[in-house]
Amino acid sequence: MYAYACSLLFILANLTACNAQNASQKTNNPLSDPLSPIAWGDTVKEPGNNIMTVYQDSKNNYWFASWQDGVYKYDGKTILHFTTKSGLPHNRVEDIQEDVFGNIYFNTSGGVCQFDGQKFSLLPVLDSFEWTLRPGDL
Repeated sequence: MYAYACSLLFILANLTACNAQNASQKTNNPLSDPLSPIAWGDTVKEPGNNIMTVYQDSKNNYWFASWQDGVYKYDGKTILHFTTKSGLPHNRVEDIQEDVFGNIYFNTSGGVCQFDGQKFSLLPVLDSFEWTLRPGDL
């Protein structure tokens, strides 16, 4: 798995190097407006060096979880970097999963959050007696 992730990172770095004009641009960050629900990441040339998990979602996006720098999303053209500035509860992301509705879940050191394609939402911690396994649960 480690060799696969390293190979994929090498390929992504080489593919994105061709998009130099896009790589140096940063997206507008609407999070400076506290009423904005949309999470934006910075466009980067390549993911950081501390990637621990790679996940491919149902839309063929690749997500790279970092132990220090948040999470990266690669859609085949652009790499977006999401951090606590974007709405993640913590920059240490340990695992990534997707539900049947296409929501992406990140297990971070600050709790589990859901990304619905627009914003990050921290999931509440429930007492273990309040939760029951249902079909479709992660």
